[in-house]
Amino acid sequence: MSGFKSVDTITDDFPNDGKAANCSRLDDDKQHHSRTLLIDNYDSYSNILAHVIAECQDNSSLPLTVRNDAISVSDIRFLVKEHLIDRIVISPGPGTPSSGICDSGVVDALLNAKDELVRGVPIFGVCFGFQAIAFRYGWDVVRARHPKHGEVSEVTVKEEEDKEESRRGGLLFKGVPRVFNATRYHSLEALFPGKRKEAEKEVRGEEELVALAWADVVESEKENGGGGGGGEEGGTVMALRHKVYPQYGVQFHPESICTEPHGKTIVKNFMDIADAYWKEKRGEMEEEEEGNETTTTISEERKTVLMKLVNASRETQDKKSSNKSSNKKQKKSAYRLHAREVSLLDSPTRSEDVFRTLFSDKKNAFWLDSATADGSSGTNDSNGDNDTPRGRFSVMGCQGGPLWRRVEARMNGKLVVMNNQDEIVKSYHHGGNGSILEYMDEELKRFNVSEENFATCIVDEVNAVKDGESVKGLPEALLFACGFVGSLSYETREECDSPIFFANDSSSNSNTMVKAALYFVDQAVVVDHEKKMVYAMTLTEDGPETEDLFEALEWLATTTLDINRSLLNKVKHVADEMPKKTVVTQNCTQLAESIGFKWRDDKEEYMEKIKTSQERILDGHTYEVCLTNALTRRDVGAYKQTRHLYRELYYALRERNPAPYAAFFDFSNGAGEEKAHFSDMYVCCASPERFLRCDQNGNLEAKPIKGTIARVEPLGCAEDVKAVRDLQTSVKDNAENLMIVDLLRNDLSLACEVGTVKVPGLLKIESYRTVHQLVSTVVGTLPSTSSGENHAEGNADDDDKRISPIRAFQFAFPPGSMTGAPKYRTTQIIHELENEQPREMYSGSVGFWSCRNKAFDANVVIRSVTYKDGEMKIGAGGAITRLSDPLEEWGEVELKARRIVETVAEVERKLEREREIKDYSSYA
Repeated sequence: MSGFKSVDTITDDFPNDGKAANCSRLDDDKQHHSRTLLIDNYDSYSNILAHVIAECQDNSSLPLTVRNDAISVSDIRFLVKEHLIDRIVISPGPGTPSSGICDSGVVDALLNAKDELVRGVPIFGVCFGFQAIAFRYGWDVVRARHPKHGEVSEVTVKEEEDKEESRRGGLLFKGVPRVFNATRYHSLEALFPGKRKEAEKEVRGEEELVALAWADVVESEKENGGGGGGGEEGGTVMALRHKVYPQYGVQFHPESICTEPHGKTIVKNFMDIADAYWKEKRGEMEEEEEGNETTTTISEERKTVLMKLVNASRETQDKKSSNKSSNKKQKKSAYRLHAREVSLLDSPTRSEDVFRTLFSDKKNAFWLDSATADGSSGTNDSNGDNDTPRGRFSVMGCQGGPLWRRVEARMNGKLVVMNNQDEIVKSYHHGGNGSILEYMDEELKRFNVSEENFATCIVDEVNAVKDGESVKGLPEALLFACGFVGSLSYETREECDSPIFFANDSSSNSNTMVKAALYFVDQAVVVDHEKKMVYAMTLTEDGPETEDLFEALEWLATTTLDINRSLLNKVKHVADEMPKKTVVTQNCTQLAESIGFKWRDDKEEYMEKIKTSQERILDGHTYEVCLTNALTRRDVGAYKQTRHLYRELYYALRERNPAPYAAFFDFSNGAGEEKAHFSDMYVCCASPERFLRCDQNGNLEAKPIKGTIARVEPLGCAEDVKAVRDLQTSVKDNAENLMIVDLLRNDLSLACEVGTVKVPGLLKIESYRTVHQLVSTVVGTLPSTSSGENHAEGNADDDDKRISPIRAFQFAFPPGSMTGAPKYRTTQIIHELENEQPREMYSGSVGFWSCRNKAFDANVVIRSVTYKDGEMKIGAGGAITRLSDPLEEWGEVELKARRIVETVAEVERKLEREREIKDYSSYA
């Protein structure tokens, strides 16, 4: 889902308060607020642009946002005539305006409209919108001489106010420095009519646009405000306006984090210009309209559809502004959380010891592992300011109590659910609007744990008194309170405004392709690395004492004893050391091939695809392509499919490559119904990247990674420190990261309250054992009330609805750091370049989705090895931009895969030796 509703398909799912029937005008100034129509050209920055527009309005109202193929010029005319919109913003987007409706949709027809009412509407074009305006009035839009993507440039303004400008309402660059920095994302540029052939000039007529600002201007020309008349010697045109109509455009991105604060000022100036225009022209244009009987009209049915869209958007804003501080009590949940705690303060025990003791030989085991916080798994950094991130909590468990479920969704629409007795309790093909994300949303709603329960779920037996029990709660920072754990594959994007078309969609490939593999866990153990505590928790039905309740409490008591036993077992695990890292002289590809792996695309094929990606970039179809490759080994021998191999592999992986968002999942099959309905899978992941986190209060956080450089041993040496500086100053890596930061800001803005999407950490270094990485942090807050699409049905309190956190996850998925931008078009390019092969678990997310108000924490699945039905796979890739060097990009792919391949090779050698010794002992 994109968060957009096509007005061609809007029906009764939008609220109708009766206003649609009479289409009454809002002529009263007290009622009427100036309103913006934002035409979205399928871009990944349109929604953060919508937030910028909202922040420029006194009532913080979001614009009416519609995609370019979901509205007509006649629709726009109706909206203008009824005073429902006063101005239009044309968003950035992929493609070129010269392709007509293919890339432009309604934009081409809008700019060529003959109707004076439509033609007179103030228009502001951004990037693609800027180019569309330029192309409409005879300029050439061609490959840029200075293409830029995620790069910050100086923009030089030459805009002088005269009587005409004063009448128009002022300058577009009022209050903006004459030279300022702005972010650019464009492969094409608009050239002045003087650059065209004389014959074209005669056909297209006189120049109608005035250039207002330039970039790529040499120092001598800055003194003249751009100089050269805007020709080749005068740099790249960055802004323009029409001489007669209130139409403006900027080539740079005013909504980018690195154009702040001037971008917002420019948008506000345009809005003021539009208001001044209507103040002068409204009456005059209405008089002309009354005598116009030949204008195109739309049907009453279409008017009703449009009014529903407008009213739904207004109602959303009214609810947000009037219900921001609701503190109503939650409804009582039908389920209750119980917990016990064990202190680790006087013990050297690590979470690995707890997992080995409790779950190493258990079926359907899982471990969401903050490995960098676990004892000796830390790293040495190149300097004291760049500490490796340390997650606070690790969550682990296995097949549990009566509420436990195993869930698998496949690409053919099949969803299967199994209970703890290995019985299939649900098996169906979800159709229509059904999806794995909607299933999760509904289940978390049903099993919701109240905040009151969360704060009183631990019985403190030590301090209990005779007349009652002393109770306390779990740590406020702990989001997990039982719920879903598992993996959502990259192909889950089909539910997230990212359609997928496989060449063999009807074949068995679609039937076996796993979209999601999950457990709903009602019993779990959580390690608090910061407070040195371990918590055992279980979820039960709330009500009279039942056999299930007694069994749950017995599990708590037994598990608490087992945790204490793990404190004594530490010495046993020290003796069971992982194989020591051996010196490997082979490169990654040679080592991988020596143990049976093969790249999907070899070196030459991958570099050719990099070049193809760059051609797509230069043609304007994308800014950045996150291209990936995969090492695959098929027909894995029987002994390599054992549970023992993958657990040993994960232990070694976390030891050699500890990461804050690591994970192990045993989705292996048993017999009977489970084997008949579920895939046989393992996931071993050492991810350093958080995709998205949402706490119980609706606060979102994303931590995209873009920019990687190898560490130099000994860690912290002068060369290692230099590697950090090289990464910090790399134009390419900074641009890659900035593009994804703006993309994440856009994705969060689909769900978040206006003004809450921020970037508290931009382009920061995080250091791990093998690499330094460039990491940013993007945050936002969900509104406390429904957004008009019933997003919040999953909240336990129906009287204080807000957008469901699962919905926010859906808006942002798949991770932008694994796609590039614009996401919609770029995922299509990736699908083609990667031979229409699924990425499966790689590039997706592993994490938890909690019963505590649907809070979640999910990573990006990278630095991983997965197994499924006889095939092992290791994924690796990188962001391709116009600045990418194909050979260096191939080197980065090998760097990212190498540590995983080495670990697989060493663990398999160790287990092979053990097997040989065992066989020899048996023979002897």
